Amino acid sequence: VMSIGWAASDDGFGWTRQAGEAVSGALLEPSDGQVFIGWPQLLERPQEDCAILSYHAMQAGRFVICAATSSDELTWAPQGCCFDVSSDPAAFDAGSVSARCILPHPSTPESYVMFYEAQSKDRRHAIGMATSSDGLQWERATSRPVFAPANGEDSWDSGAVARPWVVALEDGSARMYYLGRSASGAQA
Repeated sequence: VMSIGWAASDDGFGWTRQAGEAVSGALLEPSDGQVFIGWPQLLERPQEDCAILSYHAMQAGRFVICAATSSDELTWAPQGCCFDVSSDPAAFDAGSVSARCILPHPSTPESYVMFYEAQSKDRRHAIGMATSSDGLQWERATSRPVFAPANGEDSWDSGAVARPWVVALEDGSARMYYLGRSASGAQA
């Protein structure tokens, strides 16, 4: 079963696996109804003396975004699904929501913005955006993707855009890195 583990390093190059609190030795295992969990991202909330671990899970036949909380970053309490697929069956994110990148919101202190991989019911991948005041409950920022596959079958990313990772730059702008897939299935 795919679970979340952790490792420690003194230099950022050599890593040593650490035992987690779960029976298997993992840091966090799937909860009831979840087939597996993965793609963790840690959010520290020092003002509340806690941390949030955001991850996605396969449950009920779709990917959803979940969270767990901890006061010591060793023992985690799952909080369940914090961002589910759209209830609109025609929405770009009605099939699954999964890999995400969460950043402090640039204009609202103590809140967050999340860029997430979305899949429609017909399995078309795009990237959406949501916001949260606490890192646990999320609201869609728009009903449309913020980044979609390119038009035209000749484009290198016309088949899918996925796995967003956003880096905030010093000048206030941001850069998004992502996985693109062509219509023929080549990825870059």
